[in-house]
Amino acid sequence: LVFLAISSGFVYYGLFKTISTKKAILVILGLTVLSLVIEYGGLVSGFPYGEFSYTNLAGPKIFGVLPISVGLAWPPLVIGSYFLFQKESYSQLQQFFYPVLFLVSLDLIIDPAAIRFGLWIWENGGSYFGVPIQNYFGWLLSGIAGVWLVEKILSEENFEVNHWVYFAILVNVTFWVGFLLSRGFSFLI
Repeated sequence: LVFLAISSGFVYYGLFKTISTKKAILVILGLTVLSLVIEYGGLVSGFPYGEFSYTNLAGPKIFGVLPISVGLAWPPLVIGSYFLFQKESYSQLQQFFYPVLFLVSLDLIIDPAAIRFGLWIWENGGSYFGVPIQNYFGWLLSGIAGVWLVEKILSEENFEVNHWVYFAILVNVTFWVGFLLSRGFSFLI
């Protein structure tokens, strides 16, 4: 939780420097609520990610199943991914779908690492380092919902991106890749 709070803090700082205070608060609260609703639905129904459960390493849980850490982990990744692809050279379609695909690609690193770290357990495992392929379709759907929400809130906003909004991506990729490499994990196997 400390790691997530610190990395989220930098991203949120960058967000407040990039867009208006009101819209930054709407983005943060909207993504936090969305992440908790989607994750809770996934935990109790198996949709959209597949059947899994969090271990106690994920931190304190809401309703005994949903770690509060979810509300700190996912929103900064969506924010960083969204702003990473807001370039004038990209079409509106690219500005929407590139962040979604980038989120899925981030989870190709995060999920295998989190399993090795012991944060959650898949009921039936899967073909990609123990992760079911359905999980990545779930990330595609949740990514579409998250990017859509940010896009709706910022549709009329003009901004110059502050570099701190990317911090969560850099920290997460560095942390999880470093963790996997320290455990002798190879994506080539």
